[in-house]
Amino acid sequence: MHPQARQVSIRVPLDRLSVCRICGDLHGVVLRGEPEPAGAAEVVTRSLHQQCACTSTARITRWEGYDFNQAVTLCRCCTRRVLVSGMRWSEWFCGDCHPQIEDLNNRCRATVIPSSRHTLMTTIAGNEQCPRPLPNFAVPLGDWFDRVELLEKHALAMIHENLHSLGLETLDTDVSLADYLKHLPLTQSVQQASLRALAAAFRIPASLLVGIA
Repeated sequence: MHPQARQVSIRVPLDRLSVCRICGDLHGVVLRGEPEPAGAAEVVTRSLHQQCACTSTARITRWEGYDFNQAVTLCRCCTRRVLVSGMRWSEWFCGDCHPQIEDLNNRCRATVIPSSRHTLMTTIAGNEQCPRPLPNFAVPLGDWFDRVELLEKHALAMIHENLHSLGLETLDTDVSLADYLKHLPLTQSVQQASLRALAAAFRIPASLLVGIA
């Protein structure tokens, strides 16, 4: 069971965030609003300065109310939708892609594509039921951590492909999130193509995609 959620609001100023051309992470400012302590009605807004993986820092203090310092990220499948992040149960797929990923895993009869960090925690905590073994085609992909690494590499490759399609990778500065999302809308054809590409990266047979992509 998840701990009780705090009543917070996250605002994502698209013009104050950028997509890193190197690591694909979002970096910039995100605004988090939450009530004052002791039940006060006033909402306090604080700026979270999110850094990308390329930033070299000696030691970063973890943000209050977060498990790790990442407020927002891009969907690992379509790479065109922004997700709230920073919690141990944060999802890796947007509301459009997640149901299809779950459907695909169900067709594989195993969690071939990890959907969130909580996937591992659920597996570890669920001692009463052993996880289903991977199908033969997915065994070479390795364990959960290997597949998470594969997912991250695939998402980065897709972000680089998006930037290349727009010619944005030639800029001297990173791309603003506003420009990135404006020029890369999520259509049904794009979503299905993204799902097929992700399935191919995980060696999922095309026959299992019939009806969903």
